[in-house]
Amino acid sequence: AYPANVAVSNGRSVVKEVYIRRPKDPQRIKVGDWVVRDEHGEFYACPNDVFVRHYQKWEDMKNDS
Repeated sequence: AYPANVAVSNGRSVVKEVYIRRPKDPQRIKVGDWVVRDEHGEFYACPNDVFVRHYQKWEDMKNDS
């Protein structure tokens, strides 16, 4: 038997759900999300579309200087 959050594919177990343990409440991470650490050191999930609008790639930042 496998826990509810694990699927079996080709004889291997695959995790279907991942959560970030946070002080107030756990947050589910979806496929494609980025895990970001804020200025207080807490981690949270950031959807890809939000991430690309608000963050700049390190390579682009180096080329700006």
